[in-house]
Amino acid sequence: MTLTMILPILIVAWWLAAQLLFSLISGWSSLASDYRCDRSKEFQCKGHVAGGVGILNYNSCLWVAVTEEGLYLKTGPRFFFGLFHPPLLIPWSNISRIRECDFWVLNRVFEFELKDSRTKISIETTAIPGVHRYLAEKS
Repeated sequence: MTLTMILPILIVAWWLAAQLLFSLISGWSSLASDYRCDRSKEFQCKGHVAGGVGILNYNSCLWVAVTEEGLYLKTGPRFFFGLFHPPLLIPWSNISRIRECDFWVLNRVFEFELKDSRTKISIETTAIPGVHRYLAEKS
């Protein structure tokens, strides 16, 4: 095999390995074991949202929705991130605290702390205006 034949295979393998590593490092994969949601068509999401999961920044790759059930998160575009980042629906009952804070220099975010996980989720405040009704009981 020549390099021109092997190179596309190596690029795809590198991308898959990187996505798996991102999912593991951020804590997305452990969140998915408890909060995986296969009902993505039901939610009206805001896309290209700045935020982070765990220690990783998912700028412009997050799609979020605030629902009566909880905080819905997915990554996108699906064909780039879908394999190791399944959509999540985190019930409000499993969120112990929501606070507004600074994220880097330019953004304000809501930081969500979960009851049963050390993984924190940060979402830019302008992306989820509907979360205010849940702030009073979780701040």
